[in-house]
Amino acid sequence: MSDLFAKKPSGKPDKKADKTARRQARSKEQQKTQRKTKIIAIAVTSVFLLLFIGSFVLNSGIFARSVSVMNIGGVGFSAAEFDYYYNVTVASYAQMVEEQMGEYASMMLPTRDLPFSEQVYDPETGQSWADFFMDSTLSHLSEVVQIFNAGKANGFVLPSDDIESISSDIDLMSMQVQMWGYASLDQYLRHSYGPNMNKAAWRDILEFTAYVQSYEASVAPEFDFTQAELTAFYDENRDTLDVFNFLVFTVYPDEVLDWEYETDEEYEAAREAAFEVSRVIAREIAEGIITEEDFAAAALDYDPLTYDDPDSMIANLFGEWMTGPMLDWLLEEPRVYGDVGVVDSEPDLTYIVFFQSRDDNDYQIAGMRQLLIMRDELFPEDFDDEAMYAMAFASADSVARERAEELLQIFNNSGANEDAMAAIVEDNPLESLDGSLYEFISKASYQSAFQEDVMAMKVVPEIEEWLFDPDRRVGDSELIYTQAYGYHLVYFTGLGEHFNNFIAKDRLLMTKMDEAYGAWKESLEPVSAKKGFFFSFFTNTG
Repeated sequence: MSDLFAKKPSGKPDKKADKTARRQARSKEQQKTQRKTKIIAIAVTSVFLLLFIGSFVLNSGIFARSVSVMNIGGVGFSAAEFDYYYNVTVASYAQMVEEQMGEYASMMLPTRDLPFSEQVYDPETGQSWADFFMDSTLSHLSEVVQIFNAGKANGFVLPSDDIESISSDIDLMSMQVQMWGYASLDQYLRHSYGPNMNKAAWRDILEFTAYVQSYEASVAPEFDFTQAELTAFYDENRDTLDVFNFLVFTVYPDEVLDWEYETDEEYEAAREAAFEVSRVIAREIAEGIITEEDFAAAALDYDPLTYDDPDSMIANLFGEWMTGPMLDWLLEEPRVYGDVGVVDSEPDLTYIVFFQSRDDNDYQIAGMRQLLIMRDELFPEDFDDEAMYAMAFASADSVARERAEELLQIFNNSGANEDAMAAIVEDNPLESLDGSLYEFISKASYQSAFQEDVMAMKVVPEIEEWLFDPDRRVGDSELIYTQAYGYHLVYFTGLGEHFNNFIAKDRLLMTKMDEAYGAWKESLEPVSAKKGFFFSFFTNTG
């Protein structure tokens, strides 16, 4: 029965069913294509998003401040940190050369017009300036890391006072850079130490440096010297540690220009001839000098622009500050007051010298407090003639003198002591008063060879004469006038150790500390440096 009613194939396609099948297949293909397109779109969007984020991170310097690009002894340095030390190395080297070479420094330094990597530092080895600065930076950082690692191994912690000091320094610098024309501290840091530097990174560097310095200071040994040791050391080095007091001015040869001569031999011959003429002139001048007044007059006559101020001829120099012919002449025995000499200094300078004295520094260092009442600063070139300048100077000096006498009266009425001087300063905060304690006043300025913050200072002759008067007593005070500054209300606080002992102790400390520090450095664990993968991408070193 069912067979009778079953539909039999006709042998022709079913158009309706085929059309439906094709529509379903096309729909599936469209859905598949849409899914592919969506996946591709998401992938592309993700890539662009990653590139955007990456570009933002790289350009903002976040990556350069957070990823280590150099590892030294287990201590990682970011690109920002390494750039800082590299730039400091470059600047320090340039400063050293400029101090030593003066106007010729540019001949000894690389130009900023080309990358350091394209300029040769050592022609023999072919080492570039970039390589030289890199080696110097790594050498310095290796020493610093050795000390840092030793501190960490011994449990050293940076004192809180150092941390507070760093915060204060950063706050102060933030204000100063604005006065220098920078919009912010970050802008100044980027300009000075590279594009990746900012305030936070700088703080980390300051704390790292302070940690190393504090730990190094904490392990420094203490030394004490007997009087016999100090005396023996000074006596052994007397020719370099004594102070020589003399008057001096320079006689120059006529200028000889190298391009006016065809050969080097002709040029050198012309220079020597000009030098010989200046020698003859110097000897003729020296023959007419008997007194200091003669010397000052001769210098003024020879070069009125340079020697119009008598102080410009005065020299008070330690023996070690001089070398060659000048020191040889000063050391000749018996050298006595009034000796006049002509000293040739190659290649082409001649000095005329008037010997005054040789000081063995066997006196006590003086201390004082002072109030300085300065007159308004005036410049002769700002006036039509000397008479008008003299009138203005006299008027300004009169105002300063009246104020000085007024403060002197207040000082005397308040007890004429250190407290009275401090009270005057406190009551007059807007005036250019000082009131500070000066504990290390000597007859020649001396900078400690061992401690940067320790020095003995020389003061103007009028105050020096008063301070070192044999009859001077603690509590003495005086209003002293100086042509250079104005009126000084000075209070004598007493005498300290002998200056020759001060010098000998400082030099012995330096010698002993160098020996001890050298031995300590030898005992530190050696370190090695290894560049990270991103070093070349993010540092600015050449």
